[in-house]
Parts: sequence; C-alpha cells; structure tokens
Amino acid sequence: GSPAPGSPAPGSPAPGSPAPGSPAPGKLSLPDCRLATVEALVLGIERSVDDLPGDAVPHFYKEYERRHNIGPLVPIIDHNRADLVAVARLLSLLGSNVGAHWQ
Repeated sequence: GSPAPGSPAPGSPAPGSPAPGSPAPGKLSLPDCRLATVEALVLGIERSVDDLPGDAVPHFYKEYERRHNIGPLVPIIDHNRADLVAVARLLSLLGSNVGAHWQ
C-alpha cells in the first residue's frame, strides 16, 4: 500500500529529523577535528603564541638528539602538557557519556 497522507515516503527522513550528513539538533558542528579547534570552540581555550606547533615537534626533537641538550625538549613537554590538560577537560566535559559509549 501507499503511505498514509502526511507520512514520509519510504526511505526518506521523518519530518523534523536532520537531513542526511547534517549534525543532529543540539550537536556541535566543528570545521575540523584538530585539538586546537576543539579547544577553541568547545573549551574556549586559545593556545599561547609561545606554544610549539605540533608540526615543529620533530625538528625540536632532532635538535635535542643532535646537541645532546634537553633545552629543545622543554617546548615539546609544555606542548604535550597543554594537549593532555585539554583532553582531560574534554573527558570531564563529556563525563559519563564517554564511558557509556564503550559499554
């Protein structure tokens, strides 16, 4: 039989549901999944201008290996600490929803 008047055609989304590929209502849509983007748009954190960009880490580490001096490791450690703090804040924000996802 044919669908009742006012009901969606078979295979089409129900009225009021999001279009395929669009975020569900109440869900945050981010331009990308970079930690810096999530920090800025979800946590309201802007990294310091002194923060070492992630793509510079290999260069700093190679300098540490070349010079046998821990100086180049300091900005790497500071950068990684900021990453870990941001991830911890995200996990705290997500709370029990994270645990429920893997159960």
